[in-house]
Amino acid sequence: MCSSTFGDDMWSCRGAGLSRVLSAIRLRAGPTVKLALENSKEGNVKAQRTARTVEAEEAARLKAQAKKDCCWRNCRRTSSG
Repeated sequence: MCSSTFGDDMWSCRGAGLSRVLSAIRLRAGPTVKLALENSKEGNVKAQRTARTVEAEEAARLKAQAKKDCCWRNCRRTSSG
């Protein structure tokens, strides 16, 4: 991550390439720049953790939808008969 051109916000520069990161550093409006570096192994662990979180959220959403659908079907059976 690299600090933004103005202010203290940090922006991801993953996959941007060295020339773009160096350009961002040169364009800074001020004498300082902040960089947050990460180990490639840490990045892989973070990506796996994110993937597991997304899978868990999707499973929870599907479970809630199935429960809602089941309840809806039961309500229709009792009201139509």
